[in-house]
Amino acid sequence: MNYIMETKNLSFQYPDGTHALDNICLHLEKGTTTGLLGGNGAGKSTLFLLLNGILKPTQGEVLYNNQPISYTSKGLQQLRQSVGIVFQDPDTQLFSASVYEDVSFGVVNLGISESEARVRIERALKQTGTYELRHKPTHSLSYGQKKRVALAGIIAMEPTVLILDEPTAGLDPQGVKEIMDLIDTLKQNLNMAIIIATHDMDLVPLYCDYLYVLKSGQLHTSGTVSDVFSQPHILETADLCLPYVGQLMYVLKEKDHLAFTNLPVTVQDARKTLLSLLK
Repeated sequence: MNYIMETKNLSFQYPDGTHALDNICLHLEKGTTTGLLGGNGAGKSTLFLLLNGILKPTQGEVLYNNQPISYTSKGLQQLRQSVGIVFQDPDTQLFSASVYEDVSFGVVNLGISESEARVRIERALKQTGTYELRHKPTHSLSYGQKKRVALAGIIAMEPTVLILDEPTAGLDPQGVKEIMDLIDTLKQNLNMAIIIATHDMDLVPLYCDYLYVLKSGQLHTSGTVSDVFSQPHILETADLCLPYVGQLMYVLKEKDHLAFTNLPVTVQDARKTLLSLLK
């Protein structure tokens, strides 16, 4: 299959001798959202830095469009135009005086015309719901607004791969829904490959198509959401758990002997399963 991005036997060791990743193989497809799960220290952030070329593998390789990425200045510049990363803390990504200046920073360095850059910037501001904030100083924004502006700055560069490190961290429930719905809409409209690291297990079955689970720098398991969540014991050994609805349905099945096969992990699926049993 023609993947937009993949890793082959990817390993990374920090200068102090810490083995952060060991023999990781994964792939990303356009138009899909991949979830990257794992406890603290599992290697998720290190993997993201390798995908974006910020770190260079100790062993193995990262491929973009079936070609190993080049670590020359020109190669990395090209890579980062196609593979955008939004970090967990937006304050590490916002440094210009105003929202408009911040969103425009990456675009003006693409070598495109001023008129094309303006179109991209305004489109990204509108797509992320930050157009009305464009003249505001970045330091005056709320945390949720900063998250959106950081995302707008990457979207304006029109990447084909979007890396999101804990995109909902620090947001209230409404902010979580808004940012995840926005990401899902961008995926559909722009045909991106999106990879998300998150500790919010309830979001995973709602937005992800495929999952990779890391533990201590190694690939613990992978598969569709249904495949991975049907093995709660595997998740537990990776310091993870089922979504809350999945936990309830698992107890009803194992302890109370309700007869159903597939484990529902969303409210909608649990409702369907329980209604079918009541009938």
